Amino acid sequence: MLRWIIYNGYPPFLLKSAKKFGFLKKILYLCAMKHKIDIEEIKKQLLKEKEKRAAERVERFNQLKPFETVDDIPDIPKVNDPRIYEEVIVKNLIRCGAIPKDELEVGATYEGNCRNFEQARWDGKVFWGKRYKFGEWREDKINHFQDDNGYDLFVPIKKVL
Repeated sequence: MLRWIIYNGYPPFLLKSAKKFGFLKKILYLCAMKHKIDIEEIKKQLLKEKEKRAAERVERFNQLKPFETVDDIPDIPKVNDPRIYEEVIVKNLIRCGAIPKDELEVGATYEGNCRNFEQARWDGKVFWGKRYKFGEWREDKINHFQDDNGYDLFVPIKKVL
């Protein structure tokens, strides 16, 4: 479908930015209306692509190797199905060396990975880490990967002494 759009005069940079900002579906609908293509067929293709990406994500997490450094920890993808998140993402993170929430010590500092820092202190509910923001150092809280709230999550792999 994307090749078809490119061949019909839509520039590739438009498609890349559309994918990045999430309005690819709108462009596909506009193209379908302009060229009289069946919109239901496009919906089926989009659903197939979505299912294929979800299957690839599951497979990628099932093939993870044990974590040796924080750089080995993959980014946690957004998953709409909580069952898949628990059974695939969380299970494989723990299998590869991430520390489960019930094994963490209150007040201990852990090395791990999230978007803004690689060390954080566990307070029994959330992690606290220092980051540089708006010209100053500040402490931010972040959830453990087992408490997904739709935002960034900390994946601890080792206790810092």
